[in-house]
Amino acid sequence: MRRRWMVVMALLVLAVGVGVTWKQQRAALQARQEAEAAARRKLPELKAADAAIDSIDVEKPIITIWADVRKAPDIAGNFDIAADTVKAVGQALKRGVSDDLQGVEIVRIVFRAEAVDRFGHDVMARLVSLDIPAADLKTADYAKLNRGQALNLAYSASLGAPGSYDAIDAWCGDKARASADFCRKVRDKPST
Repeated sequence: MRRRWMVVMALLVLAVGVGVTWKQQRAALQARQEAEAAARRKLPELKAADAAIDSIDVEKPIITIWADVRKAPDIAGNFDIAADTVKAVGQALKRGVSDDLQGVEIVRIVFRAEAVDRFGHDVMARLVSLDIPAADLKTADYAKLNRGQALNLAYSASLGAPGSYDAIDAWCGDKARASADFCRKVRDKPST
């Protein structure tokens, strides 16, 4: 009888301990979730990563960032500015942003550049569209990447308006600024 009483007491103590542990774990999980939510509220939005970013559309697993390239010093400079925006987006993702990007696997950046249409009107014409794995943007070492290497993070690149062909030809023709791998990648894709 004494043994049975000891077993009952041991089970009772164990049950109370498990109940307390479960409640403690639940409270800790809730506190952690609240802390993460508060931290996200303090982080900037992805749109704040670069002044060129006009808008962002999230349709998981893809996020589309629309960016406008302005005031390029020359036609090839459009791709330099685009590369700087890619780096800014990657660095922001690495630091963290307040946007809910859980489940995003691909970052699509659609660049538009200043152009003149056939009627002489100033327009923003599609320059290039890049598809970059979000994981690659988050893990890249931007201190070591030049502009060409930043653009080459894209696994897919497609040129837009007819003027973008002149811009890529000028950029790729300048060995000091170009990435042979990116130039090959963008020239092998049909326009969109």
